[in-house]
Amino acid sequence: MRTRKFCRTVSQWFMVVILALGLVACSTGPSPAAETKAPPPAPLKKLRVAHSMMNFNPSVVWVAQDQGIFTKHGLDVEFVFIESGTTLTQALVAGEAPLAVAASAVIPAIAKGADIKIIGGFVSTFPYDFVVTPDIKTAADLKGKKLGVSKLGSASHTALRKALKNVGVDEESVVFMQTGSETARLASMKAGAVQGTVVDPTLSAELKKAGFRSMLSLYEANIPYFHTGIVASGAFLKNERATAEAFLKGIVEATAFYLDPKNEQAVIDSISRHLRMDEAGNKNEIIKMGYQMHRDKYYQLLPYPSVPGVEAAVVELKLEQELKVSSVIDDSILRGLEQQGFHKQFQAAR
Repeated sequence: MRTRKFCRTVSQWFMVVILALGLVACSTGPSPAAETKAPPPAPLKKLRVAHSMMNFNPSVVWVAQDQGIFTKHGLDVEFVFIESGTTLTQALVAGEAPLAVAASAVIPAIAKGADIKIIGGFVSTFPYDFVVTPDIKTAADLKGKKLGVSKLGSASHTALRKALKNVGVDEESVVFMQTGSETARLASMKAGAVQGTVVDPTLSAELKKAGFRSMLSLYEANIPYFHTGIVASGAFLKNERATAEAFLKGIVEATAFYLDPKNEQAVIDSISRHLRMDEAGNKNEIIKMGYQMHRDKYYQLLPYPSVPGVEAAVVELKLEQELKVSSVIDDSILRGLEQQGFHKQFQAAR
């Protein structure tokens, strides 16, 4: 009798233990070994992007990189600086970079058969001040003078020719000197190597303080002209369209960030870092002026290439070959993003 009672007691305790273990198992869930691990993040797509401008024109691209926006869209972007638009176009044709922030120098190459398309636009006018040395008082004084451009056939060369036409001077009566980028042209002016050039208004402000004078403010004339935009090789657009779309998504998002006044200091920090400009003293005023000019005058949330700007560039470049704008511009990716309403989320945020 005592044995049966003992067995019954043991059996009851055994059931209690089993139930307790079951409750613990339910409360703790599956063992770590049984859990499904989250897949690792997809590796970033490496993308090489060339540019030829050390000024404010491509600054939205720097903001996209500094704010991690390209990374957000799956890209690891490497920026490569090339001294002039003409040389950059050669690099693009050679396949050294499939994508570039470029100027009008790509258009003659397209006319000669290069498989390049303009897929976005940043600046659709001449963003220049025509600055001359203090001794040049009238347009007639320009005859025989040396004028600095980055390279013959570049955007600065075209802008300077346009400026000369506007002030009534025959371009054949001056000497064009290939002196390099805007900062190099600025140095050439200060050194007396050239007597005139075209530079960004923020840089001309520095020259004016040193006694130089503005002959013509091209940026205020709002003359249509494709000056700065995004270009890509045809092969890249065909074979890497998703990458091109990711890049343009990054540009749209970065533009929204740029256009929002509350982000002014963050944008100024990016510009200062990439242009290697100290924000102290006058430089801070120059950086702020350049930022506000691009925010209020040039940049658009959806950066479509300007058809009138490209048409004007085709005329100004005096191409030997006939060129239709439809063979130069491919805005299909941007149109697709607009149809999807991709940009609207950033309009709401602003």
